[in-house]
Amino acid sequence: DMLPLVLVAPLQSHGDDGELASLAQFCADDMRIAISRIRGMQVLAVDGEPAAMTGPSEDALGLYLLSGSIRQVGADYRVTLQLASGENRVIIWSDSLRFDSAGAEMLDTIVAKAAGAALPAIDRDLEARLRQSSEELENDRAIYTRARLLIRTAGHLEAVKEGVRLLETLLERDPQHLGARLLLIRMYNTDFWQQVCGHDVRRFRELSDSHLKAAAAIAPGHFEVRVRQGWCQLRSGEVDAARRSFEAALKTVSHDADLINMCAMGL
Repeated sequence: DMLPLVLVAPLQSHGDDGELASLAQFCADDMRIAISRIRGMQVLAVDGEPAAMTGPSEDALGLYLLSGSIRQVGADYRVTLQLASGENRVIIWSDSLRFDSAGAEMLDTIVAKAAGAALPAIDRDLEARLRQSSEELENDRAIYTRARLLIRTAGHLEAVKEGVRLLETLLERDPQHLGARLLLIRMYNTDFWQQVCGHDVRRFRELSDSHLKAAAAIAPGHFEVRVRQGWCQLRSGEVDAARRSFEAALKTVSHDADLINMCAMGL
């Protein structure tokens, strides 16, 4: 798939504080790991801040740079984070954080903030391109991202139907595409809205269960599969099994607000 590529640069620390420099490196390492676990993005480590950023490669759907700095100001610590487009260097997201002390809590907060903001910010940027009929998003290798954007950001039924159609088309070409299966499970499990619209949900449940079995065969035990499994169990009235699935997923889900919200709603 063509997916957005995020370059994660080491956070810059100023001065000769070796402990602060080490913390900055730990932050960058943990941000790379956290973001790489979020479906829909690719992550590349950068040694030092790149002097020049070029346009996306043939294998990437947009290039982005996540960077920042840590510095001590008096007794406090100030952290700045920013995510910029690699094409025009426009900053699409930024934040400034202050801490009383440096340590594990500071590191966890920085990583959570950066990882949690990356995909929503990139999606907003890609959504603008989608509305402009970007050639990149019309590429056959960008079907998954285009479908995901239609479903999550377009906000109307015809777009959602087109997104589902694209995902089904993608699976005809590549039955092992886990991302397409996981998103279709979610779409076919929306019983409430389907009932409000007067649809018979039984067929949708059958489709959802079928995609779940295929997803579990592709990635057994994956935390995203456990979340979808919990919802399928919930729809079938297996409340205790669903609770166990959600709780198991929450032990491994980190910095993905959407998945955490799915677990919370299920519980």
